[in-house]
Amino acid sequence: MAQWLSLLVSPRKDFRRKPGRPKIVIAAPSTVVRFATRRNRIRRLIKEAVRRDPFFRAEAEYFFKVRRAPESPDLRTVEEAIREAKK
Repeated sequence: MAQWLSLLVSPRKDFRRKPGRPKIVIAAPSTVVRFATRRNRIRRLIKEAVRRDPFFRAEAEYFFKVRRAPESPDLRTVEEAIREAKK
């Protein structure tokens, strides 16, 4: 499976904003994912996959970058991509 999602993890410095949740930044450039509806769907699916995964904790910042548009983004595809990116 070709990697279309990358993940960068760094320690969180500011705990004042939403202390119980991890900080998540998602970059889905319009040059990579052409239509805004698809970009928004990918962002929603990444947020849902992060919410369901116990790996992500509030003490860190997570930066996701979409490198290539997935063919059919669904929750299972995104969860598999995140699992691969965590390795």
